[in-house]
Amino acid sequence: MGIQFSENSSVVKVIDQSYLIDCPDNDDVMMMDPVAGSQEWASYTIFKDILFPKSLYHKTKREEIEELKSWGYDKVLKKVWTCFNPVLGMPCGHCFACKSARKEGAGMMVPLTGYILGGLRLYYGKILESFKRILRGVLPKR
Repeated sequence: MGIQFSENSSVVKVIDQSYLIDCPDNDDVMMMDPVAGSQEWASYTIFKDILFPKSLYHKTKREEIEELKSWGYDKVLKKVWTCFNPVLGMPCGHCFACKSARKEGAGMMVPLTGYILGGLRLYYGKILESFKRILRGVLPKR
């Protein structure tokens, strides 16, 4: 599971507050503490079966990318992105996930074409909504 460390990440805050412990079967992995973590019922229910690698857990998105590049995963990284509102199969560049990626130094995950198309969709979407509101005010009610 990929969770990049960020001061703004609510997922990281929830997991950090939910008592991660070393996994008994693997030194480089952390897991939720079943005793202490169960006090945070919701986060424990979501994350109880997930193992978190220590070597990557507190690295920023940028640090993870640099490490993956050093391992030879450059081509794979070009196909990795997170977007809540993709446009034509590309990251939009304007949703929270895309803004976060750009802010945290992973802007290459958002191609310029996706950013432009996402911006156009936002712009014309606002115009369309304004036009709909105007029409609702002008057209007689049925």
